[in-house]
Amino acid sequence: MKDSSPSETLIMALPVLLVLLALVGAVIFFPQGSLFDIRGKAAPVILTPTKVPLPTKSPESVCPDLYKPVCSTRTDITYASECEARKANALPIKSGICAATLPATR
Repeated sequence: MKDSSPSETLIMALPVLLVLLALVGAVIFFPQGSLFDIRGKAAPVILTPTKVPLPTKSPESVCPDLYKPVCSTRTDITYASECEARKANALPIKSGICAATLPATR
């Protein structure tokens, strides 16, 4: 590197000094929130209300896979179990397969 005179050093450093001076001046003269604020801004917080799900009158039930057929005396349909008949609201029931129908596909 060659030795630079003080005036050459000042000329080389002048652009950097001008940028730093502009940044410091912007922070001092344009406080946060003004039109010319150069600092980054976070996105505004938007609160969105959410709906709370209401409980159902009869929650969903899962019937076991146990095959024990029952016959609905009201509809004459055979269900795989008493639980399946209750879910279909096919009460009253009797034990066994209905005489006139095939098992229901549900």
